[in-house]
Amino acid sequence: MTEGIVIPGQIIAERILNQNLKGQIVSHAYLFEGPSGTGKEETALHFACAVNGEENHQKESRMALIKKIKSGVHPDMRLFHAEEASIRIGQMRELRREFQIRPKEKQWKIFVISDAEKMTMAAANSLLKVLEEPPRFGMIILVTQHLSQILPTIRSRCQIVPFRPQTQEFIRKSLIDNYQKSDEEALLISALSEGLPAKAAKMAEDASFEQQREEVFLDFEKVKSGGKKEIVFLIREYEKKKDIHDKMRWWMSIFRDILIWKKTQRKNLLLHPDKALVYEECLLWSDYHILGFLGSLDEADKKLQNNVNLGIVLQNTFVCLESIVS
Repeated sequence: MTEGIVIPGQIIAERILNQNLKGQIVSHAYLFEGPSGTGKEETALHFACAVNGEENHQKESRMALIKKIKSGVHPDMRLFHAEEASIRIGQMRELRREFQIRPKEKQWKIFVISDAEKMTMAAANSLLKVLEEPPRFGMIILVTQHLSQILPTIRSRCQIVPFRPQTQEFIRKSLIDNYQKSDEEALLISALSEGLPAKAAKMAEDASFEQQREEVFLDFEKVKSGGKKEIVFLIREYEKKKDIHDKMRWWMSIFRDILIWKKTQRKNLLLHPDKALVYEECLLWSDYHILGFLGSLDEADKKLQNNVNLGIVLQNTFVCLESIVS
């Protein structure tokens, strides 16, 4: 085994996995849990390579190996994903058959199951049989963003490795270092990223990022000047949108800025410093109502993640704007 792996920003996960690697005592089953976008799947693949003595190879060679695993052609390491909406029993039966065959090239046969919470009950029970009596040369790494949806009997047989959102400062620095973003751009993206490096990277690479920002500010200007009529129109338009989660984050960034501008009048503290003149028109707005709207946006975001009806959520959220702009 190798000396260890590096997992930027994931101190606990890195410590657990490297202790296993350095002690050369690895588990037959791991459960990587945490929010989507924290690098769980990529870490699982790097860990699989490290367990099989590949992590110290040159980066190009290692990435070629990971690509081979993802494509399903590596004889000893596999990545399982949900087929359509679920991981089905047929996939777990295939895993069980392959798991009993000795590795052809490596010391360990390692299977990574991504989105493990999507296993059907039949698939989960099939996997449980593997975990109850794993072969000496076999390892399974489950990856999930919903730990509570994994059967307790499966959880109890795995070493749990937690992945957590990063600090805003960590993401800001990585955007400057890896994407050559300005301080202003990095601050804005890090604030919108929710501490998720993958989401931050996606925004940094998105050519339409600035367009999205201007579209939301246009919506804001319409509501600010048009009142109730424009709010009703906005709700109808947002009901058609697929990126409503991102819309909520943009609105939160605007109203966060308004509060800061009211209190400090300092551009360097704003996420959108170029919009200070727009905020100047909001100085008489009530702090109480602004905070109420921010709370509604945060609550709406949570409800949407739990599949609450979009129309109802939008109406309950944006109706709060009436008391602010009227």
